[in-house]
Formats: sequence, C-alpha cells, structure tokens
Amino acid sequence: MRSSSALIPMLALLAGCAGAPKPAAEFDVYLERFEAVKTEGSDIYLRASSIAEEKGGPALAERRQAFEARLQGLRIIDKYNRVLVGIARGEDPKALKSGMRDVGSKLSAYRPSAQAAFGFAAAVPYVGVVISGAGFVKEALAKRNFLKAARAAQKPIDAILDVLVLDSEPLEELLVQQLHKEQDGPRAAVDSLSSRFYKKLRTVKATPEVADLLTAHNALREKAGLAPVPYQPFDTAHMPRLSDTEHLELLTDETGINLQGYRLYADEIGAEHALFARYRQALGAAKIALAALNKDSEPERITATGKFNEQALELRQESLKRQEAR
Repeated sequence: MRSSSALIPMLALLAGCAGAPKPAAEFDVYLERFEAVKTEGSDIYLRASSIAEEKGGPALAERRQAFEARLQGLRIIDKYNRVLVGIARGEDPKALKSGMRDVGSKLSAYRPSAQAAFGFAAAVPYVGVVISGAGFVKEALAKRNFLKAARAAQKPIDAILDVLVLDSEPLEELLVQQLHKEQDGPRAAVDSLSSRFYKKLRTVKATPEVADLLTAHNALREKAGLAPVPYQPFDTAHMPRLSDTEHLELLTDETGINLQGYRLYADEIGAEHALFARYRQALGAAKIALAALNKDSEPERITATGKFNEQALELRQESLKRQEAR
C-alpha cells in the first residue's frame, strides 16, 4: 500500500474555502476543480496508454493516436471552459478573443477517427457534430462575432464530452483486465498449494485435527472464489503423523499468504471501477456546468458549477482510494 500523505495538500486545496464565497471566489474554486478533473482524466489515459505500449504490434501507431486524441479533447474542453468563465465574470471580450480563437482552431483540427482513435462505432455521430460545430465556430470568428462563436462551440464541446464518457468504458475494461491478469499469479499459487494439500490429504485418515485443517484450507479457497478441496483418501491411508499435520498446516499458512495478495488485487479492481464511475459522473457534471456558463442566469451558473465541484472532489477522493489500494 502506498502512502497518500503527499496528496493530502491537494485534497485540502480542492476542499475550497469555508463559508459562502463570493462569485469570483466560486469561479476560482471551480477552475481549480476543473483542472483536477483534467489531471485525473489525463492520468487514466496515460495509464491505459502504457498498457498499449507494452502490447506493441502493428496497431501501436493507431493506439498512440487514440490516446493523444483523448488528451487533446480534455485540453480543448479546459480552454473553452476558461473562456466561458471569463465571460461569466464580465471580463473584457477583447481579452478573451485569443482564447476563443484557440478553441476554434483546435476544434477545426480535431479529426479523430472513430474506429482507430476511440475503438467503437458509437463515436461516429459525435465526431460528425464536432466537425460541423467547428465550422460554425470558424464562421462566427471570421465575422468577429465572439459571443456567437462561444455559443456555437458548445455543441462540439458537448460531443467531445459524450465521446469521452463512452470511451471510458473500454478503457476501464482494459485497465481492469490488466489487474485481473496480475491477480492470476497469487490465485494460481493458491491453486498450486491446494493441489499439494490434496495430495497429502489423501494419504491420511480423517481425524478431528485433519478435519479442522481441511475446513480452514477450504475457507481460504472460498475467499478466492475457488471450489473446496474434497476429502478422498486412498485405501492405504494411515493415521496422520505429526509430520503429516505439520505439512498440511504449512500449506494452509502459505495459502493464506497468497490469498492476501489476491485480495489486494480485488480491492484495487473495485477501486478502479469506482474511479471510472465517478469520472463519468464528473464529465456529465462538466457538460451541465458548461451549458450553465453559456447562459445569463447567475443562480443557474452557481448551482451547476457547485454540483460539478462536488463531483470533482468525489473523483479526487476515489483517486486517493485507488492509490491506497495499490
């Protein structure tokens, strides 16, 4: 288990300030938590990318393109978010135009192949929305209509968020499969020890001590989801000697040690699932917050960004739990 002490200051930062902050302070907290969600998403993509690199093969170039497309999607969303916050804060539109032009430029260049980059056909209609929406943004910027460009960018940005939500499912499967693969080691060790236990067990007659050892051994196997070891003695089975029971006890103790490793992986798998569930919720909350920022209702903005802040904090907490489970 790795220590999370170095991450506590970050968590404290995300917790925000006590009391009811002013709108400007609320936007500061919102931007900090949006950055934290982007960081968590980037970490997920980089962890998955490392597995793809290990696999290698002819599809490696496409997988690299895929992970860069994911990271680029997060960057575009973050850039757009900062423009909307600037508008909501009442900043001078002239000072925000360069940021909006950057968003428009990146949207126009964003051309991930649905199959190669994201790995599922469901992304096709969303990618179409990104391409068409980028055209509207480009047109508005060409006419120097900054606010219209900001409004027009919402649909393609929403589409990228939708794609990232859908895309998280195969990535979750990829990372969990890797953990299951690593979990196979201690599980195979449990099976090997049980095989040796069974061979020795067949050579001895049933006594209360032998029965207790068999019960204890099978209790460990049950925790690993394995079938119990049966008692099927040879016709030549003898009364157990001290060396026999000591051997059975040693095998059971070693089984328990390997079971601990197996269960640590089980905990990490559960934490990985929880992290992805919360990441999807945070992306959904981001979509709602961006829509609210694009409107003129201050109460709606405060409510939506506040709910996003809560999801971002929960995501960070799930990330800490995953690291503690390792």
